[in-house]
Amino acid sequence: GGSAHRKLCKKEKCYKMIYRCYMIPKKIANLSNAYSNKCWKCNNHEGSFYHMWWTCEKAKMFWSDIHIEMSKILKCNIKKDPELFLLGLNLQQFNFHARTLIWYLISAARLLYAQLWKDSKIPTVEDWIIKLVNVAELDKITKKLQDKDEWVFSMTWLKLKEYVQKEWSSKLYLWNLEGF
Repeated sequence: GGSAHRKLCKKEKCYKMIYRCYMIPKKIANLSNAYSNKCWKCNNHEGSFYHMWWTCEKAKMFWSDIHIEMSKILKCNIKKDPELFLLGLNLQQFNFHARTLIWYLISAARLLYAQLWKDSKIPTVEDWIIKLVNVAELDKITKKLQDKDEWVFSMTWLKLKEYVQKEWSSKLYLWNLEGF
């Protein structure tokens, strides 16, 4: 019912805000002829919102890298489609902890991509992993402040923790992964 509808409305408002805040080259060029309508990442195609986030060659590389690493983290193959990666939809086949982790994984990826919005560069997988470890640390603090059982935190982040310790521990040796 009502709770699910409110969550969906809140999510829709967030996407509308993002759509309005992140001006695309196509829209900017329509406002002023002084600007090109070309994508800031590839500089080859018209910079529509969908192109900039999903079909641009650099966006495809970024989302492919994220997809590969997410599959390693979750230890299963997930469908690489914009409904999941850009909108966070179609997660009903996963349990609560997996859905929560996937939401964090794709949210961190979208946030990093948006931070380089007008840049020709794309974030790296290492940037994403660093962001995720920071998010996990903040989530742990939040759970403690809410007096939630640490088990909830541990079950949500377990697969990422195992992945980071296996794949990234030598690169992230300065980090204290104990609390993570």
